[in-house]
Amino acid sequence: MPLTNTQYDTIMQRYEDRQLRRQRLILKRRKEIEELTPRMAELDAETARISVGRARSLLNGEDVSAEDITGTLAGLSAQKQELLLSLGYPADYFDPPYLCPDCKDTGYIGNRRCHCLKQASIDMIYEQSNLSFVLEEEDFAHFRPDYYADDLFAPCTDISSLNASQI
Repeated sequence: MPLTNTQYDTIMQRYEDRQLRRQRLILKRRKEIEELTPRMAELDAETARISVGRARSLLNGEDVSAEDITGTLAGLSAQKQELLLSLGYPADYFDPPYLCPDCKDTGYIGNRRCHCLKQASIDMIYEQSNLSFVLEEEDFAHFRPDYYADDLFAPCTDISSLNASQI
């Protein structure tokens, strides 16, 4: 059963909310570290300056070596990680914590739906089907074998309805 537009929009809104919470968490962590040491803000500013400079050079048609900039940015990233470690934080403190690392909480891997989005769709349909209420009462704990006849056999299998329930 495919999702309705409303159901799909609801699920995607949950993904957007998750992404916003994660962004707020990372911003909070950055602010926390920058309050402990101004060096982190300096490294961030240097990273931004180099990145913007490269973009400007590319827009102006200048030939810019990607290896030089990549190496410089990797060096700045390593300095940030070292700084975090020296402050007693994990090196990946600024990496966003994803509920689904496969799609990074977008619901998609490339153009394909991620397994987490498929599961969210199943969960939503299940929620809205009201089956959970029924299954609270109707399960094998309430199974009554005396309801099934033991003396009536199916002609082609020679199995009674009671024996069939035990297979």
